[in-house]
Amino acid sequence: MTIYYGFEMDGLSWRAFTLSAMADRRWYLRRQRIAMYTITMMVGMAAQCAATFCMFKYEFLQNHIEAFTMHQAHVHNNDIVAAGITSMVIPCIALLLFTVEYFLLVLWPGKLYSRAYNRWKGGIFVAACVGMLATAVVSTIFVATRSASISGVDATAAQQLTSMYFRPPLKYNSWPQNIAWIVLLWIAVICCIVSTGLLIRAISHDEMYMSCLNGSSSNVDDAAVEPAASDEDKSIPEEKVQLA
Repeated sequence: MTIYYGFEMDGLSWRAFTLSAMADRRWYLRRQRIAMYTITMMVGMAAQCAATFCMFKYEFLQNHIEAFTMHQAHVHNNDIVAAGITSMVIPCIALLLFTVEYFLLVLWPGKLYSRAYNRWKGGIFVAACVGMLATAVVSTIFVATRSASISGVDATAAQQLTSMYFRPPLKYNSWPQNIAWIVLLWIAVICCIVSTGLLIRAISHDEMYMSCLNGSSSNVDDAAVEPAASDEDKSIPEEKVQLA
């Protein structure tokens, strides 16, 4: 048996990714965690893609207007660009954590970790949830209340430029793609919180029972069968009967 950094390499098998193996009911909250981690990663990647699309669209708008006016007009949209970058970086970190935890859960479901590592892991995942929540709040405020602006030209020229380059619009909340980005981001936040809750609950169970198995499988039956009496114990009543 080959072991690297405490992990048995015998667990590395494609069979671990089959539906029957991942749906094994012996492990506490394993099926629920695998499902929630998968949903979290998929929704998080969708939110990242939407944020990337919207951010680059506003970057292209700025480049096109400034190039058309020979850099006489300037588009100010740093707020939406900053929100887009944050919506890419923070979810990327959170999804990386869930991806690592997903593979560890699939390949080594019975692995027990030290209390210090569990505390560190729980803190990291809680911090990721806080970062996701802060990102969603800031992005929502920017999209709902702010808009880009054009300077360097008069109002008539600015209106002509916005009529020529009408997509994406300067007002952020009037573009459906921005709304989709925010909605996906909030769904990812909810999934991240639920997944972290399942993780912390599983950690508490493993530390309590010192096993990743379900409580009914890991607990020792209190009504255990008493050991059989020895030959000497059996002979004592017979001797008493003969003496009587």
